[in-house]
Amino acid sequence: MMSDRLCLLFFLLLVLWVSTQALPEKINLIATILIAFLHFGLFLKHHNGSLKSLNRKAVLMNNASDYIKAGSIVLPVNLSDNWVEFHFSNYLGIDKPMVILENYEASLSWFPINWNILALPRITLDKKDEIKGIRWKSNIHSQNIREIDYVLIMGNTAYLKDEKWQELKNIILSNYKKIYASSDDYIWIFELRK
Repeated sequence: MMSDRLCLLFFLLLVLWVSTQALPEKINLIATILIAFLHFGLFLKHHNGSLKSLNRKAVLMNNASDYIKAGSIVLPVNLSDNWVEFHFSNYLGIDKPMVILENYEASLSWFPINWNILALPRITLDKKDEIKGIRWKSNIHSQNIREIDYVLIMGNTAYLKDEKWQELKNIILSNYKKIYASSDDYIWIFELRK
């Protein structure tokens, strides 16, 4: 099936092509009306379908923050197939302060907010600075060591059965307990056992 982006490109090129054709006035009027109806029809279909689904997931993520204590360190693991959901874990931090370790933009020099690496503790998961398939921002030279308080798994949680995630699964099973699962299993939150 064609992606939304490819369909949009085809639609825009079709509009451009039709607008450059020398057609009788009646056909121009019919083409204009048809294109307008197609445009608004496709927009409403996309809006009602995709955006409602994304909104539901964003609200789920924000509500999941009720299970995370303020000031905690959260490691998001994104298993979603939708590129739009890449930053959805940030909805956890709307209502309370927490460190969400997926902010890659803060590592870019041109981004207005940057990680203060010197003030950052050494952040570990089972005393490891990174594991297979997952890296997070940490100051490996710091003597102040902080274990990740929560692991957030979002998206298609069935992907955890893949061999790629075996190390993460083992760490979670031995060091964390599941404290939340959304009704559709889109979100799982694991808390560090203390």
